[in-house]
Amino acid sequence: MDVGLFNAAISGNDSFFEEIGDEYFNLEQVTRRGNSVLHVAAKSGKVQIIEKVLDSQPSLLYMENCKGNTALHIAASLGHFDMTKRLISCAKDQEAAVKNLLLRKINLEKNTALHEAIRNNHYDIVELLIKEDPELASFTNNALESPLFLAVDRGFYKIALQIIATIPKCSYMGRNGMNALHAAVIREQKRFATIVLTHEDNMLVPVCKDALLWLIKQICWIIFESRKFCKLDVTGTDFLYKMLDKFPTGIVEADDYGWIPLHYAAYLGNVKVVELFLEKNSSLAYIMDKEGMSALHISAKKGHVGVMKTLIRNCPETCELLDNKGRTALHVAVETGNKNAVEILLKELAFQDLINEQDEEGNTPLHLAAINGRYTILLMLADDRRVDKWAMNEEGMNTADIIQLDNRVLSCEKDVLMSKWNRDIILLSLGRVVRQTTKVQTHETEGLEEVHETQGMVCAKVRAEMCGANNVKDNPERGNTTPKENTSPKDNPGSDNTTPKDNTSPKDNPGRDTPIAKFNITAMTIFTTVTFAAAFQVPGGYEDETGLAVLRKNKHFRTFMIFDCLAFGTSAAVMCIHFAFTIFPEVKYPRLARYAEMLQVPLVEFSIFWMIVAFYGGVQAVLDENDPSNLASWATLYLVISILVPLFFIFCCTMYTVKF
Repeated sequence: MDVGLFNAAISGNDSFFEEIGDEYFNLEQVTRRGNSVLHVAAKSGKVQIIEKVLDSQPSLLYMENCKGNTALHIAASLGHFDMTKRLISCAKDQEAAVKNLLLRKINLEKNTALHEAIRNNHYDIVELLIKEDPELASFTNNALESPLFLAVDRGFYKIALQIIATIPKCSYMGRNGMNALHAAVIREQKRFATIVLTHEDNMLVPVCKDALLWLIKQICWIIFESRKFCKLDVTGTDFLYKMLDKFPTGIVEADDYGWIPLHYAAYLGNVKVVELFLEKNSSLAYIMDKEGMSALHISAKKGHVGVMKTLIRNCPETCELLDNKGRTALHVAVETGNKNAVEILLKELAFQDLINEQDEEGNTPLHLAAINGRYTILLMLADDRRVDKWAMNEEGMNTADIIQLDNRVLSCEKDVLMSKWNRDIILLSLGRVVRQTTKVQTHETEGLEEVHETQGMVCAKVRAEMCGANNVKDNPERGNTTPKENTSPKDNPGSDNTTPKDNTSPKDNPGRDTPIAKFNITAMTIFTTVTFAAAFQVPGGYEDETGLAVLRKNKHFRTFMIFDCLAFGTSAAVMCIHFAFTIFPEVKYPRLARYAEMLQVPLVEFSIFWMIVAFYGGVQAVLDENDPSNLASWATLYLVISILVPLFFIFCCTMYTVKF
């Protein structure tokens, strides 16, 4: 396109066309993107040259660029009201045979000018286009998005209400099989409001949560919604009421994933919208998506406690719904690790007979907690008397088997988890015994005599287990099925060498006489002796007349005495725990033994730390403040802190994963 023509069109310089005669100029020139002079004028909204251009070239009114856009598309998308109105007026003068031809022109994405105006939130242009041709509201683009869906999807409720109010019949279809109701539910729940509501559902806000939630929601509304509703007294929930009155059947329509609007409300945790839908049609709670997930499954998966309570209160039979995998809402909540959702379901009376429900693979919620590593929930379920701890899945595994075979769990954590089961009566599941027997028969093919010997060992093992002779603690290596190991007195509870006396022997109590345990008691004995002696051999000595410490008024001396006493107390406590550990048999008091064993770790760390601080205080007490030797004591203190703090943090994280 000629530079002069382009500049004249975009600036609205109509005198340019008077100075240049028609015989010297071609108005059909286009830019590299296929824009005509009318497209260029539509960009700026300058209407001065429209009549002169169309008088010479009327066909430019319908000319499309490389994207299929007419000048009306561009003017509507950019919000040039005067240009849009003038183009429509010019089209009326030309369209005697075909009515509204320009208004219904679509681009390559099948968007009309109305789509473009809505996409960019130009309310005045939308109002003009609907007034000129109400049937534009029934057009859908390539993504099957109707104008109403676009308005709702972008949160332009004022435009959406204008379409609903002025057009009796309009399309509300949307992309991916959704309709405008789906979009209304999704957009009503803004991002920050979702975060606040999630916190409320998860009970993370303290007693003053109501006032705090109200304040945050008001701030979010001012920031995100005031622009949309400054001229319209309506909220997202109010708009949903109007949508339901206009499109009552849309509430049961599912998208390509089988989700109805209620599913999205449950997913987002919007309690008010869920209550609204159930008020209109309570049977919605029983509609499931393509995966068989109901609204209760979805809300349990996301941990939205408020929605779950609403669904169960209005439709208690939803507790009995199973998805395509045969899972209840409790299965889903356990699998995703939503503790609050699990607690709610366990308390509901309608769920009492479903706590031990098995899915298609035979897994109960307790199985899934162990399989997915949800140890906090596993302990909570194990503490519930209604939970069947010995239920078998399709593989013949109970929860104890899954925990023992889980390589993700440390041995100390397994001990804590297994403390929920009675260790004296834990038996190998029959399915696991069969698998072990099969493995022995498969891997041992060197000779017929060895095979018979191994099979006899396994049979003796099964008989011993059925008599209650086997427990998990007595056989920590039961996963290894080689004959050499299984025939040892330690690993073969069916042999004659296994007696009740062996159950309390040091060999079967790892942790009591291990090198680390021996080192701990030796170190704590030394610490106790040293700190006891240091309390009487104080820095600076004693006064001859009174026998009081010379440096007793020095702040560093006081630091020395305080932390020396703390170090002595903690090291002595570790010794007492160790001696008590030998008095009480672990078999009779498994939980007490585990607590005592775990308690020694932080006490040892604290004893070391406090002894170093006492050392620092003693050094500082006998040196001048400006003495360079002080740097050595500082360096020692920081070095110990840098080692002990990460170790203590790792210990705390390990304990938190199992919450014993």
